[in-house]
Amino acid sequence: MPPDLGTNIRAVVPDPENEQWSSIEASFWTKGPGFSPLMLAMGASAAAFSVARRVVLAEGATEMLILPSLIKRAIEVEDLDYQVAPGLSETPISMYRDLDLEAARVAFLVDGDDGGERLRRKLISQGIPEERIVTLGAPTLENLLDPDLYKKVIVDLINEAGGSVPVTEKDLPVFQMMGHHFGQTLSVIG
Repeated sequence: MPPDLGTNIRAVVPDPENEQWSSIEASFWTKGPGFSPLMLAMGASAAAFSVARRVVLAEGATEMLILPSLIKRAIEVEDLDYQVAPGLSETPISMYRDLDLEAARVAFLVDGDDGGERLRRKLISQGIPEERIVTLGAPTLENLLDPDLYKKVIVDLINEAGGSVPVTEKDLPVFQMMGHHFGQTLSVIG
């Protein structure tokens, strides 16, 4: 599977009440942690051919969508030898031990905020080895983005949505970002 698997994937979901209709679902990852929801969206037979060797299980979909590209640019490589999967923050504590089954090697990535620290403590309390848990070197992934580029993308998205009045960067609230800082490396899954 490609390392930036979560980007640009949409599931075509049949309508159970009308076989002639289906809907396109972009949020397949909200149905559980890791890649299991994607495998189900692809059909059960796809799971047999889709073993992930190394996975970084992160808090949410933002990490799955953005982190692979950020890391590739930061370390100047074309591909990563692991995938980033979402769902850690939505997973019940009773399932934490089973998260290790998402791939042959699993590392866990939590945000550098209070919520991330709580997740870290819960993972450890459920037997996840501390050395396999990485804390992001910022409160959230968004804090690692270039602030000017981030603002531009937000403005573009708002304007593409077709509001009645075009938005500019000056219309956005002021927010602080930490710049380009990745904290610990993800070598814990190597």
